[in-house]
Amino acid sequence: MLFEMKSRSKKDKAKTVFITGTDTGVGKTVLTALLLAYLRRQGRIVWAIKPFCTGRRGDVRLLHRLQDGELTLAEINPFHFSEPVAPLVAMRRSGCKVSLSAVLRHIHGEDARRGLARGWVADAPQSGKVVLGAPLFIGLGKGN
Repeated sequence: MLFEMKSRSKKDKAKTVFITGTDTGVGKTVLTALLLAYLRRQGRIVWAIKPFCTGRRGDVRLLHRLQDGELTLAEINPFHFSEPVAPLVAMRRSGCKVSLSAVLRHIHGEDARRGLARGWVADAPQSGKVVLGAPLFIGLGKGN
């Protein structure tokens, strides 16, 4: 998920790009990292988060480095599960439940801390549903 502002003015409406995929390893984080690096090189004010991560946090550390440490690992990835399986499976096996409202609170909290004023986007892995409020939605999947 990428958040972009045209300027630091609170009047400017930020844009959101929501990147999702049908499976692990389809390139969601790679695409996010490429977009993040490109937009930052263009002088854009952009942040990226990965609300859910399972297994090792290499993806999260990559996004952290690309953002010059502007966001902490916990801000980038508030819901981490050590077992390297799909987030929904990891949550069920760990006995942890993450509500959509908890995900939205995190996203809105980051919005407030960064002075963003825009709609929201979130993935709700426990239900398998995606709630969209973004002007751009990118879906990736493995071909048959």
